[in-house]
Amino acid sequence: MQLLSNEQLAELAFAALANARRLYDDALLLREAGRAPSAFVLLGLAADELGKHMLVVAFPTRGNSDEQWRKFWRRMNSHEEKLGNALLAAWLLDPFQLGDPPDRSAFHKQRLSATYVDFRNAGLQEPDTAINRVALDSAFGSIGPHLAYCERILSRTDPAALATSMQRARESQAARSDGNDANDRYSSLAFAMAVAYGANEDEAAHFASVMVDHFPR
Repeated sequence: MQLLSNEQLAELAFAALANARRLYDDALLLREAGRAPSAFVLLGLAADELGKHMLVVAFPTRGNSDEQWRKFWRRMNSHEEKLGNALLAAWLLDPFQLGDPPDRSAFHKQRLSATYVDFRNAGLQEPDTAINRVALDSAFGSIGPHLAYCERILSRTDPAALATSMQRARESQAARSDGNDANDRYSSLAFAMAVAYGANEDEAAHFASVMVDHFPR
């Protein structure tokens, strides 16, 4: 099992966010060209990379055990896990969002339908009929602002400084596991988001303890 240093994690975080931007911009070009299914597929890949960035940045708030590293790599290799990170964070960061959290499985199935031809329910299913403009624009409206937000946060630092922050997060007692993997996972994400907002460790820990009750089980 591969273990990454804080420096390697920081490098990966920067690279994942840059790749998310590349994919997002390419998806925009496809949308402008009227290629809705292809635009949705690339947008989903951009969301994966954005979720990867978040996973990497949040990981140092967890333990450094072999078990945690196994979970890290399992989530890194899961499209739905990374997609879910991006969708949920975008939902949480929208102050006007009153609806339920996004369904990552539904989004994932939709992008598969936008990619492949299939035969279901006694009928031919093609990508051109899988995505409408409303769904496409809604997805762009969710992913785009959160991508831009993460870019603004990362523009304030560099890989070396981020690696130093990761080390401090590892040494912090603020985001230790409470024995519940689901709670700890979401607490870590909320903790990392609060730190990104500029909160100190105590404020971030309080935010994480409050927000974990709002995450889906």
